[in-house]
Amino acid sequence: MSDVTRGSPWSRIIAEALLIFGSVYVAIFLDGRAQDRRETREATEALGQLLLEVRQDRADLGDIQEAQEGLSIHYAAILRWLDEPSGIPGDSMTASLRSLEIENRTLFPRKGSWNTMVAAGQLPDLEAPELVTLLGNLYENVIPRLEYNGRYYDTDLSTAFTLVIAGTWDSANDRFGPAGDFEFVRMRQTVNRLHVGWNLYYLNLLDEYGVLLEQAVAAVETYLNEHGIELNGDRG
Repeated sequence: MSDVTRGSPWSRIIAEALLIFGSVYVAIFLDGRAQDRRETREATEALGQLLLEVRQDRADLGDIQEAQEGLSIHYAAILRWLDEPSGIPGDSMTASLRSLEIENRTLFPRKGSWNTMVAAGQLPDLEAPELVTLLGNLYENVIPRLEYNGRYYDTDLSTAFTLVIAGTWDSANDRFGPAGDFEFVRMRQTVNRLHVGWNLYYLNLLDEYGVLLEQAVAAVETYLNEHGIELNGDRG
């Protein structure tokens, strides 16, 4: 009887210690779950902001594609006129060249929300590896390629007008300047290169980007719908 009595305080101490440990463990577990849910919610809300940006990019993409297709018409007309220089409509040539010079538009997609999510380490909180892979390819591979080519398109076009076209075609008087045959041939080669090497090539890049952008929009919308996030605006 005395042995049991002597052991009872230790039994109570152990039981209380186990109870305290269990309570602390449960509290930590519940706090961790709450933290995980909070982080997932914050990442999901950030993804909603990203959706707004890609929708804006989609609208910009349509406008820029339309602009580049319009420039294709000017490029084709200029090349046709240069093949028959004796019949060039001077005012039309000047107008088309001016369109090429000032109406060229290239796309630089918004990346603020993506960069913020990456910096904050929120991508794993989405718990959606396929979605993250899709967005990662878009933002880390496709968009940098689009931006790189857009910058060089802008630069090459500006350089071409400064060094070649402006010195060959007299826009003030809608006629060729005193340049000789070499300059004329060089101008045609330059316009052809800008048309095929940039304008048509860039249109293909925009088409490829557009396909991936639509996939990204659909995937993000599906994810947000599944997580109970109300989407503003339609899919159009």
